[in-house]
Amino acid sequence: MKRVKFIYNPNSGDGQMRRQLDTVFRMYQKHGYQVDVLRLDENSEQMKFCPEPKGTYDHFLIAGGDGTCDSIVNELISCENDAPVAFLPMGTANDYANYIGMSPNVEESLHQILTLPPRKMDLGKVNDRYFLNVFSCGHFTDISQKTDSDMKLNIGKLAYFIKSIEMIRDLKPVRVKVTSKEKEFEGDMLLTTVFNGISVGGMRLALRSRGNDGLLDVMLIKAGHLTNLGPTLVRLLRGDEQALNEPSILYFQTDDVTIEAEERIPSDVDGEKGPELPVRIQCIKGGLTVLGVKGHL
Repeated sequence: MKRVKFIYNPNSGDGQMRRQLDTVFRMYQKHGYQVDVLRLDENSEQMKFCPEPKGTYDHFLIAGGDGTCDSIVNELISCENDAPVAFLPMGTANDYANYIGMSPNVEESLHQILTLPPRKMDLGKVNDRYFLNVFSCGHFTDISQKTDSDMKLNIGKLAYFIKSIEMIRDLKPVRVKVTSKEKEFEGDMLLTTVFNGISVGGMRLALRSRGNDGLLDVMLIKAGHLTNLGPTLVRLLRGDEQALNEPSILYFQTDDVTIEAEERIPSDVDGEKGPELPVRIQCIKGGLTVLGVKGHL
């Protein structure tokens, strides 16, 4: 009999996974799977769960937000388990799951996972840590960490926008050095994001990103262009790719980039606290086998 390891975070998003457990078991039973369950809580989020011999499971089903999915993928890589993974979007933003086309409907997502062929997808790597969606540093990068959990639970992604408005008054330029074979930049910035996905906090910004092209998308928002920044971001959110060429933005694609800073600045990896700068960020082409990917990336 086929086996799947189902790992879920009951506290992600609005807790809807607790109401959908029978749907998971019913769908997998229909397709001839034995389902083994690991329920995560505050004390077991970083649980080491890989003593099972490699090959025990046909794939891993992860239900949670970006942070949960990121943590589980890192655990799998640490124990050299290369079984396919699948993601049920259950968090506040679910940027990566949305990027690969997962349906917000649990039953539809499970149908995708159980019927579509596996796809080799890229991974990001910052120093020795892997990420699915985005690394960021500078202003706004720790919004997810600073936003009240109850607010995220009650109003979802809107909580990030409210926190962003609160932080605007504290904006100060940060001097950084960004180095890659494609581009170099040394100067003041407000925010630098390195995307493996396309969005952050539900905002689609890396409009040229493709999840299996072997490249990461770097977007740096320069300091000194605040008057133009608002209209530029609005154009990006409307899907205007030409906005990436505006003077307030440096945008390029690379498989290897280094970011240095003259002062200590916060960083974030898929909604969790990231490492201190300097960092080296690489694209691991085809580093993860994913089930349920829908559409062309």
